[in-house]
Amino acid sequence: MQSFTGCKVPDHGFNSVIWNPVIEEGRRNGHWLPGDLVKRREIREWTVLISELADKRLTNQEVDFAVLMFVDDLQFITHEETYIQQNFERICKIGPGVQVWPIVSLSTNAALKMGRWIRHFRTRILGHMPVEAAARLGLHGEFDTENLETGTEFALWISNYWLLFGLPREQYF
Repeated sequence: MQSFTGCKVPDHGFNSVIWNPVIEEGRRNGHWLPGDLVKRREIREWTVLISELADKRLTNQEVDFAVLMFVDDLQFITHEETYIQQNFERICKIGPGVQVWPIVSLSTNAALKMGRWIRHFRTRILGHMPVEAAARLGLHGEFDTENLETGTEFALWISNYWLLFGLPREQYF
């Protein structure tokens, strides 16, 4: 599976025995581009490349592997040129239908100001945030997100209910 990421590889908080070999293999074969290695010019090039790939798949010219495009902090898009914004928006609109999946993170405050961009993401994982923000961002019934533990507990709307889940703490590794 090809993937692009603007995410930084963390130094803690994950099982390095398991993940370091996966990350190194991804770096060797070009399927993983961590944020510390990706320059702004390359992010632009990847955005255009992935947009073009989605267009080719839309016209059935090329369908192969699924693509996951991870973007840590979607706010980057507000600082890009119109051409890059249009390509990213194209990925958001047609990508999932042709196995090109943009997966983004965004702070609550930024999400509340970026309606144009977050409207493309109907599946949302909510963490600790004010209830009023969750009501605006959650797309579904209200949920008391203020009771979620910051950074480790989350909620995801599935069919007709909120699925609660948490990230394992480091002591479990």
